[in-house]
Amino acid sequence: MRRHPVPASKTSWRFSGTLSCRSVGHAGARDTRPWTIPVALEKILYFHAARADRLLSDVVTEILVPMHEQGLTDLQVTPIQRSLTQWAEAGKTTGHWPQSTIDRITRGLLAALRDFGVLQGIVHKKIAPSFLQVETFAYIMFYLKQHQPSGSKLIELPDWKLFFLTRDGVKRLLFDAHQHELLEYHVAGSVTRLTFPAATLEEYAQRH
Repeated sequence: MRRHPVPASKTSWRFSGTLSCRSVGHAGARDTRPWTIPVALEKILYFHAARADRLLSDVVTEILVPMHEQGLTDLQVTPIQRSLTQWAEAGKTTGHWPQSTIDRITRGLLAALRDFGVLQGIVHKKIAPSFLQVETFAYIMFYLKQHQPSGSKLIELPDWKLFFLTRDGVKRLLFDAHQHELLEYHVAGSVTRLTFPAATLEEYAQRH
């Protein structure tokens, strides 16, 4: 799949106005306060943004995740620019990207990841400590289950790398969500059963 650069207005995700939260877990609520994003909602917005933007997703899963696995947190601009250049030269992007375009896209990606809480720091960026609330995890799991009904395959989906989660980390959160009665998760040998107390995402959001 070709990677598409996202316009700066979409990459920075600096919103103005108000946000209806019903579809992302705050049923019937409308946030009219000055623009501050609760951590749970921030993670959900990030998840959907990364699924919609292959470039944003790839920067996290192909650059940040390997760094995180090595215990590295300090992020330099150069590795991202180098990867974007390599992707462009390999024909994985839409057309040729001059250096000015790569520089602009890099700045936009870093700003987006900082706004989503994946990175921290204004000038010197670092990978932020990773934490996913169990309610947010349950919402994302419900969403993914609509596209992948197999409980065992859900655990293996690459989407979890967006949150620096390993397979064991996903399992721990599943058991935690089960204990909080957000879902039912049972494993018997090679059989995994995962169910939710709602038929639709909207109904699930209303219940929780």
